[in-house]
Amino acid sequence: MPPIPPPTPPIPFPKVLSPLPAWLQAPALQQVMAALTRQDPDAVRVVGGAVRDHLLNLAVQDVDLATTLTPPQAVAALSHAGIKTLPTGIDHGTITAVLDKTSVEITTLRQDVTTDGRYAVVRFGTDWRADAARRDFTINALYLSPTGQLFDYHHGLADLAARRVRFIGNPLQRLQEDVLRLLRFFRFSASYAAELDADGLAAAITLAPQLPQLSGERVWAELSRLLSLGRPGLSMLRVMADHAILPQLWRPVAIDQADLTSLQALVDTAPKVPPPLLLLAVLMGGGVTAATLKSLAGRLRLSNHQRRQWQLWQAGWHCWHSMDRVDWLDWVYHHGLAAGHESLAWWLASQQSVTSPPAPSLADARREALAIIDRLGTTRFAINGDDLLAAGHHPGAALANHLRTLRRAWLAGLSCKS
Repeated sequence: MPPIPPPTPPIPFPKVLSPLPAWLQAPALQQVMAALTRQDPDAVRVVGGAVRDHLLNLAVQDVDLATTLTPPQAVAALSHAGIKTLPTGIDHGTITAVLDKTSVEITTLRQDVTTDGRYAVVRFGTDWRADAARRDFTINALYLSPTGQLFDYHHGLADLAARRVRFIGNPLQRLQEDVLRLLRFFRFSASYAAELDADGLAAAITLAPQLPQLSGERVWAELSRLLSLGRPGLSMLRVMADHAILPQLWRPVAIDQADLTSLQALVDTAPKVPPPLLLLAVLMGGGVTAATLKSLAGRLRLSNHQRRQWQLWQAGWHCWHSMDRVDWLDWVYHHGLAAGHESLAWWLASQQSVTSPPAPSLADARREALAIIDRLGTTRFAINGDDLLAAGHHPGAALANHLRTLRRAWLAGLSCKS
């Protein structure tokens, strides 16, 4: 999500949206809301991101509904209307309605009974104000009725207009209830805030030592979203590094380094925001050891594919250090243009902080190596191991080395012709 422009709606925001937004009039959503309000017209409201983003003239992606109906009541009401439901988070009051290839998440109003920083025991209710009080930020506690009426219980509209991301209630208490909100604070601030809320930052600094109790999946999910924001996300990472929050994400893996300089250079020069995993690799630096990478991947619950991709980028990063053009050609020939471009972007970014950055001609030479492989298209080296065996070579390391020598000579010839 890109950083938002200054809000265009006037202050105060309208209390009733008229005409109704097109997304609110979508047939599938209207059918779901009609089914839930058949007995009570105030049984359902849109909540959170859809309301917030619409008021800021941003595209509405997902629409979440809150309801006074219990999950069994909501399922019954939807089933009566012929709408399929899935128990996606039934223990916490969430079901998903599926209609005409549209999925709508519906959550019963609730209050937290107990929290431990990770999990909450909830009690279902019918009080909209109490439901709003348990949400994280004021700008996420805005409700919209099916008829377009806005409900704001915590001055979220004023905060939205002023570009403030502010916790509801005491920030320290809200983070103690769920420390994942600490990462959400930085992510939402990157997207929506003109500057960091001082009270929120102070609470984040205090509660950062509790971050290791979060599951790796939740940490990586939030971190990847923050990285995907590009420059605004990077500014939040700098704040987290300055206040010793960033290393807490990796615990129990002891990693204190953060190559923010290379990350900044990559984000500034890339035509679009690179993949979050590549940005994480750049943040960790090209010199991260295999053991540390294995431990970090375990901490963040990265998949085997993601681990291999990281290792491939890092191998490419090392390859671009070579001054031998054939080394570059051979590596890209084997691992593909995508890995070549991504690892070269990392290498070039990392060179901005060294004492003697490479001359433009050296950077251009590496780009030309990519262009040579690109021009090859599907053309492959014509000789393979079977050919050498047929010519009398014996299987083994010597054959593999000879084949590699021939292939590199072929690639060197391509380089000379370019």
